[in-house]
Amino acid sequence: MIALAALVAGCSSGGTPDGGGLSVTPANLTVFAGSGPVQLTVTGNYSQIAWQLDKALAGASLSAATGVSTAFTPPASVTTNQDVKVVASVPGTAISGFAKITVAPAKSTSGTPPVNPARDAGTGTPGGGAVGPRLWIPGSTGTVTGFPVAALGSSGSLAASGATTLTWTGGTVPTAIAFDKSGMLWIANFFNVYPDGSQLLGYTILSDGGLQASVTLKPSSGKSISPHALAFASNGDLWVADYNDWALLRYSAGQLAASGAPLPTTTIGFKITDAGYQSLVDPNDIAFDIDGNLWVANRGGNTVMMFAPDSVNGLGSDPSVQIYDTTGTLASMDGLAFDSSGYLWIASVKSNAIVRIQAHGLNGPTQLNPITVVSTPDGGSYAPLNGLRNIAFDVAGNLWVINGDGTLVRFGGPSSFTGRVSPVPAASFTGAPVTDVGRMQFY
Repeated sequence: MIALAALVAGCSSGGTPDGGGLSVTPANLTVFAGSGPVQLTVTGNYSQIAWQLDKALAGASLSAATGVSTAFTPPASVTTNQDVKVVASVPGTAISGFAKITVAPAKSTSGTPPVNPARDAGTGTPGGGAVGPRLWIPGSTGTVTGFPVAALGSSGSLAASGATTLTWTGGTVPTAIAFDKSGMLWIANFFNVYPDGSQLLGYTILSDGGLQASVTLKPSSGKSISPHALAFASNGDLWVADYNDWALLRYSAGQLAASGAPLPTTTIGFKITDAGYQSLVDPNDIAFDIDGNLWVANRGGNTVMMFAPDSVNGLGSDPSVQIYDTTGTLASMDGLAFDSSGYLWIASVKSNAIVRIQAHGLNGPTQLNPITVVSTPDGGSYAPLNGLRNIAFDVAGNLWVINGDGTLVRFGGPSSFTGRVSPVPAASFTGAPVTDVGRMQFY
């Protein structure tokens, strides 16, 4: 707690220079070159506000030179980080304020979201040949359902989408899914009684869109895991978020080739970091960024952490980044997804909210600094987030949300969302499978 207090006290509030008077929000942020505009707003009762950049930055622009808000659009490309201030002032007075913006080199590749490096580098055919890509969702009734993306254009019921469904018996629950480089669908089938579960099951997607069981991995002797999330590294290794044991487990690509009961090649467990944070507490979701860093949503610790690649163990055992929140914006950090520009989106079940942050370039303990907060309006209800479970991005850049009431929501153009917003969805569907973790994958 002492370390945290010192960190917070040492952070500059930003946005208001000495002798100023205007507060610009957000006050300090990093954006990628080539990404969408970022909305900036002045708080205060002033009839006239003028905006300008403190220095020339080729390709950067402001949407408005006057008014209570403007939008900063970064240049299409930069080779190194570029700092610029967007200055707001009251004409004819000494009253002013600013937002400090760092423009970082773009991290995306060919417009493909780095939400699944194994898929993006893979040789498999998304969705199984002519069937086309699907949105795959596990359900608490023991099902994994693949909904054809082509059938999810307009709002309606998912029951009419022509889905392919795989159903188990025995009351087990699929808690997580992921695709490997070959296009095989892996399912974490939760069953907490040894020796049967929790199993990792690999299924081949057939040319007609059906599924064929191929590999079954059972827990090694005396071990029972509780997998809440799966993610493949670019080298084909499978990482598992073990929720109850507070651990990250790695299975090498070779261990996934045939059925068996292998021991994880790497286990990263709970520890207290040098900054005084608990490294892994109820890890609920994991996602790789395009640089090979593994990001973890710690539901129990209300933090997001990043583990950098390591040549020996796959990942370093100590987190390189620990994102915390002392502002009350997020009461929990439960789900993760990267968009096509490399921004990290975090879903909060307790707060029924989604935030967008710039994760690239962070280091050590970091206070949550959202660019965007998608949430319920103050004093009102917001149907698109109704018992939020998790989020995902498709290759077109749309943001998808699955809710506890069985609704599936698609937001178009989320890169344009800035500040606290309650956007109108592009489409909404009923009848979605639901689990406590709400995992879903596009393939």
